[in-house]
Amino acid sequence: MTEARDWTVDPGNPLPLYYQVYASLLQRIQGGEFPPGSFLPAERQLTEDYGVSRITIIKALNELSREHHIKRQQGRGTVVTHPAERPATERGSIAFICHVLDHPYLFHVLMGIARTAAENHRNLQVISSYDTDDVEARHVKEAIALNVEGIIVFPHHRYQNQALYEELQRARFPLVMVDRYYPQIDTDRVVFNDETAAYQLVSRLIAKGRRRIAVISYFEVEATSVNHRLSGYRRALQEAGMPYDEDLVWLDVYQSFQRPEELLSGVSARERLRRRLTQFEPDALLTLNDDVLERVTYDLLILSR
Repeated sequence: MTEARDWTVDPGNPLPLYYQVYASLLQRIQGGEFPPGSFLPAERQLTEDYGVSRITIIKALNELSREHHIKRQQGRGTVVTHPAERPATERGSIAFICHVLDHPYLFHVLMGIARTAAENHRNLQVISSYDTDDVEARHVKEAIALNVEGIIVFPHHRYQNQALYEELQRARFPLVMVDRYYPQIDTDRVVFNDETAAYQLVSRLIAKGRRRIAVISYFEVEATSVNHRLSGYRRALQEAGMPYDEDLVWLDVYQSFQRPEELLSGVSARERLRRRLTQFEPDALLTLNDDVLERVTYDLLILSR
């Protein structure tokens, strides 16, 4: 028999205690420790094994029962069901957590997620993290507490929630990251081939005779999407036998994210751009996303007057 200490939950774990118990019991069921037709330990025994309250155990068992993995039998205990006894899953929910929801690119991402969720008979909860790691983590935990079947997240670029997502991985909670991801965590993800895209763009500019190609990003330089684009930029230069000149990598021109209607206040950033153009004389500019392109285009129009 497995010792109780092997199944003790971690109070410091960001996942709710009941979910840790639920995930552990489900793993033990699916791993064959509790085969179909067998009985789970009594609630009192589970309370001792996991070191949690009876209320926590009941909540975990209720979740397993809701998903038809177990059946509560009055006076007998909790029996593990046979797969054939488990009906088709009821319409569940998934959560999409994103740092902003009013961006055109993210709107298209959201529409694709919503269409796929509807086609697969799933409700979709759309939640904004308001561009902060703390709010992102709080919404992830709240979504789990609401029994969503999985979470899709467009993570904040500072990557401060690694411990939380590592716990979700260990608990085998369905998690998908969009556009960017945590490099240290092997999560499912849907991303562009950013490195290849940047490589092809820069290669095309080189083929057109450009030799001083400046690259411009803004404050999200930690994001994997931006890093991969920088990698593609560098690879194209190297394969063409051109030096990688750090003076042409401008990651500090735009130090804050601003919407088009706010660009008139960006005088200092525009001045930084003007000085770089004057000092280093690039013959092409590569912006690493559409927000930077919009800002650079506007500032170049102002500077050309």
